[in-house]
Formats: sequence, structure tokens, C-alpha cells
Amino acid sequence: CVQGGMIMKKKKILKIILIIILIILVLFLIHTARNFIIIKGVQNNFSKYENSSNYHIKSVAKESTDTTVTMDYYTKDEKQVMKMERNIDGEILKVSMYSNGEKVNVFYDNPSGKTCQLNLDTEVIQVNLYNHLETENIWQTLLGSITTNIKSEEYNGKDCYIVNGFMSPLSLTEKNKNEVHIEKDTGLFIKSVTDSNTTEREYEFNNVEDSVFEEPDISEYSIQENE
Repeated sequence: CVQGGMIMKKKKILKIILIIILIILVLFLIHTARNFIIIKGVQNNFSKYENSSNYHIKSVAKESTDTTVTMDYYTKDEKQVMKMERNIDGEILKVSMYSNGEKVNVFYDNPSGKTCQLNLDTEVIQVNLYNHLETENIWQTLLGSITTNIKSEEYNGKDCYIVNGFMSPLSLTEKNKNEVHIEKDTGLFIKSVTDSNTTEREYEFNNVEDSVFEEPDISEYSIQENE
């Protein structure tokens, strides 16, 4: 009887273990399937914007407790403008870059004075529309779905997904180091948090006017020779 009781007890323990494993497996499958559906939906929504050639991005990045970088980037066809303002503990440094698709003019507005460089054979630092959940194929999407934590939340009046831990060869997101707020309707990220740095973005599409590309009055600037 004692031996029979021990066998029954072992069977009960084994049964409990199998039930626990089954529950964990079901939860894992639900977690992965939910994330996969969300990620594919975000990718599809982002695809409507990725080939845009007329847009404005405003970015505000807080790099530390005393440094804030505000950037406005405009592009329309071949033209680009990037205006950047760096506030370092109250000291304002400004730089504006204008490109017509061939040459770049750069204007500096600093406490020490105004200078510019003309006809540079370079490119404006292009600010692309970035898909934080980009993958090359369905298998990468599936693997990313396993490691990712996603929750819904409203941020600045917009319905968003807060994404942590997404891993992909095409993504800049590092596990446990980057939290991204992605707008559900567009797939565009509107906030990114990495370590002590926070970046927030706003977007406008098909609304960039030609007047944006008018350069400052060059007579107000000292021209620097190009090296």
C-alpha cells in the first residue's frame, strides 16, 4: 500500500508539472502571436509613409540634464533643410544646412558671431523616417515577437504602443536599453528613451512649402573659406 501510495503521489506531481508546462507554453504562444500581429500591423501602417518625399520632422532630444537639442528637418523632392539648435546649460548654438540637391550652404549662429560656408560638396545630414520594428522577413518578425514586450497607452493624445526589447538586425533597438512609443495609426515613433537620453518627434506630411528653403540674408554672415 505504501509503495502504491508513493506511485500515486509521483503521478500527481508529474501531472501538476505537465499542467504547469502546458500553461507556460500556452501563455508563450499567446504572447508571441499577439506581438506578431501588432508588429505586422505597425509595419504595414509605416509602409504608407516610408517613400514620402515631402515631410517635416521636429525632434527634441534631451541628451543630459543640461543639454537639449531641437531639430527641424524639411525635405521636398531634391531640396533639404535642417535647422538645429543646441541648448547647453543656457548657451544657444544654432546651425542651419540648406541643400538644393547638388551643393550645401551652412549657416552658424553662435554667441561669438555669425558665419557661413557656401557651396560645400557634401550632403545635409538626412533625417529619414525610421521604422523601429523593421525586419527583413517573416522569421525575423517572429523571433522579434518572442523577445518583445508591448503595451498600449495614450501619449500626448495619441494611441500608442510602448515597445521594449524588440530585436532585429535592422533595428537600432537594444534589448532592455530602449523604450519606444509608436503611434498605432502611422507606425511612426514619437518618443524614444535610451539610458538617460530622451527623443520626441512630431511629423507633417505633404505640407512643406517652398518658402522654407529660402536661405538667410548672407550679408549678415562672415563667409568662411572651404578647406
